[in-house]
Amino acid sequence: MYNNYGDSMRKHLYSLIGINDPTSEQEPIEIGSILRILSEEKFDKLYLFRTHEIMNRSNYKLKETRLKEIIKDQYGIPVIIGTLPKQDSNLVGEWKDIFHNSIKSCIEQENDADDILWYVNFSIGTPIMISSLTHAILTINEPIFAIYSNEEILPQTKKYDVSKKQIIAKINEQQLGVTVASVKQLQETEVMTQIERLIQIHDYHAASVLLGEFKSTYYETLRNMCDGADALTKLHLDNARKSFTFTPLRHIFKNKIPKEIFQLVVYVNNLEAKMADNEYFDFVMRTSPLLYELCSLILVEYTHFPKNAISLSENYSTEVIKRKDMHIIPTAFKRYFEGYFKKNPSAEQVVVTTPLLIHLISYQLTSSMSITNELLELRNFEEKIRNEFAHVFSEYTEDYIYKKTGKYPSEILELYKKVIKKIAYQYVNDDSLFTIYQDINQTIIDYVEVSKDI
Repeated sequence: MYNNYGDSMRKHLYSLIGINDPTSEQEPIEIGSILRILSEEKFDKLYLFRTHEIMNRSNYKLKETRLKEIIKDQYGIPVIIGTLPKQDSNLVGEWKDIFHNSIKSCIEQENDADDILWYVNFSIGTPIMISSLTHAILTINEPIFAIYSNEEILPQTKKYDVSKKQIIAKINEQQLGVTVASVKQLQETEVMTQIERLIQIHDYHAASVLLGEFKSTYYETLRNMCDGADALTKLHLDNARKSFTFTPLRHIFKNKIPKEIFQLVVYVNNLEAKMADNEYFDFVMRTSPLLYELCSLILVEYTHFPKNAISLSENYSTEVIKRKDMHIIPTAFKRYFEGYFKKNPSAEQVVVTTPLLIHLISYQLTSSMSITNELLELRNFEEKIRNEFAHVFSEYTEDYIYKKTGKYPSEILELYKKVIKKIAYQYVNDDSLFTIYQDINQTIIDYVEVSKDI
């Protein structure tokens, strides 16, 4: 037996009645989860509950009658059957309350006896209902175990004509198996399932919060991986590096790529994640700062424009090039600024914008290094869509973006990758660095799968 409570304890089973109880509806018939469980574990009483979905099926009364007959004749176990309140919602919270009240009422019917071990059948219900059952059990202060049959039976639709004799014969001939889990195991399994869902939508912060419920080196490693991934989504590279240090993801920072280049690479990965999550508003809004940072890097690193000639404005809201710093600007660039200050004699500075950066880059790079066309395409995309996204409520889909700009988000991503690979060809010569989150997610999922076997 699974528990250590001794043979003096009584065992009661709580279960929904499923579509395949007592059996599936056509040949070859398969035994449903309730009879599978009863064939493997002995119980003193059953509490069974119908849902309104089951009651809407034309054959539910016949199948329920057949189930009660088998339980009485084959196992001699008292059965109490009830009906759950009708629930049209798919919200976990509402189903959790229904299950909590239902299970609690069964316990109260037994006068809260402390010599009863309660088992809950987890083989029946939608994923939302199973998740709700887990949450409901965790709020009840009783020794409750999860139990479920080891095989899933696909629902079928046919007039039900399986006899009691056929069912008993099938029970006797089949090798049926069940699994029993503690509430702690159930909680961990539920959390691991939620973590898988969260990382698939790149919500690493929420995954880390869930993992904080568990205290062990194993879970700390998983949490550090989620914290590092969350830091990457925020472009906090130093924090990400620190979190990944003692995890399987430390290889992400084991490269010789300059930090400025790697930050652009991560930024493109972030855009890719936004596109994968269909978050097109965020995708568009984040392209502008990326284009600005990319152009700034190109200007300083590849045209030898002095970095110290660019400073923050007095209110720290923009970057500017000041009249008083003209003496450190190379001759090749002075013509533009001299012309600007001549036309604007009272101006003491020029505000640095993306168009200005592209203009300065355009006639300074050699033809072999020319990326002006790509930068102009990215700027054209920004002009056509960003202001609208910032001020007008629209249907933000990839088709809408294509209609407005002539380019899909995936094409914009490819342009960014192309420019980065051109300017940083020594470090970025293929697309392997643009799959960071796929690599992170797969590593985390592999660790989650290991946890299910611990």
